[in-house]
Parts: sequence; C-alpha cells; structure tokens
Amino acid sequence: QGEGKLRALNPLLGDTLVLERTSGDARGWIAINKVWAEPRTVPLAELVGHAKGHRLHRVCRDTSPEKGEAVPDTLELDRAEVAYVLPVEDRRRG
Repeated sequence: QGEGKLRALNPLLGDTLVLERTSGDARGWIAINKVWAEPRTVPLAELVGHAKGHRLHRVCRDTSPEKGEAVPDTLELDRAEVAYVLPVEDRRRG
C-alpha cells in the first residue's frame, strides 16, 4: 500500500496540526496537539469536511474503544495527544 501522500491542512506553526494522508482511494487524517501543557480543540469539520465512513482512534488513551468512536465536528485533544481519523474497514472484502 505504500506511504501515500501527506499534506498539512492547517498552518504548521499553530498549536495543533492536522495532516491528511491519501493512498490510492483511501483517505485519513492525523490530528496532533503540539502543546505539552494544555488541551486544544481542532475544528475537524472545517478542515476535512464530513468524515463519513471514518472513525476516530485515540491512540494515546488507554480507555479508547478499539473500534474507534464517531468523528466529532470539533475534536478535543488532550495535551500532547495524537489521534487518527481512519476509514472503517470493509470486512466483506477478500
């Protein structure tokens, strides 16, 4: 599948960063709070539009559901948190 292509969807110098990764027809996003001391919010709907067919995976939280959670319009990130918005796997495929 390869690394795909990455592009920043918001300014690199801000407190948060949202990267879009595309590989073939697949698309996902990585949301990063670059501030170590405080939580931050990310306006996901403004940056990525409607993330239909995607789930939010909070890899920095032990209590996060394994199958992810619904993608909110505004994402609240804990301090120094990284979260992924990934396509839902189609288990019907071979």
